[in-house]
Amino acid sequence: MDDSGLIAQAHRTKDGMRRRSRVYRDNGLELEPMSHTNLWRHATRLIHLMATMSLTITKPLSLGPNVNEWRYPARHYLHKFRLFIDEFAVRRKPLGQTEFVQIMAGRVSESTIKTVLRDGVELKLLQRVDGGYIPTALMIDELFERALHKILQAPVVEFCRFVVNFHDNRENNLRLWNWKSATHSQQIKN
Repeated sequence: MDDSGLIAQAHRTKDGMRRRSRVYRDNGLELEPMSHTNLWRHATRLIHLMATMSLTITKPLSLGPNVNEWRYPARHYLHKFRLFIDEFAVRRKPLGQTEFVQIMAGRVSESTIKTVLRDGVELKLLQRVDGGYIPTALMIDELFERALHKILQAPVVEFCRFVVNFHDNRENNLRLWNWKSATHSQQIKN
């Protein structure tokens, strides 16, 4: 590589690090150069793993027939359906229609929320109780079996290992950097 090519490569590297530093900052983290450089060297692998994992976990399943019937009448509402499920999982208390309207904050109409709740009750996935709706044992069982199936898939496991490996390396490098900085500061004082 001639000098102009080397200089151009250095500029691309500097610009890339600056852009990616913003991504880290937006996520409340600092860019740690060693682990980030290693991640960048495996960029196409990360992209591949992310894509195959996403395809795997979003692939329709025959498991959980009642959940399938509840969530698939309107495929464009799948994200909203997941928000419903997440609210039940996080709050672990009855949730009323008014709460769901607030949670969905204009993303779906109130009539859609009524329909989703009504269909959930008809499919025996939701139970109406004082204070709103709660998931039934059938809903928990079907969602658990679906989740279990997905976490046992090789692309999901491989992606998770890659992510954990990156984060472990990043944390180790940050600890080493902090240790070296503290050691260097102590040596200066002495």
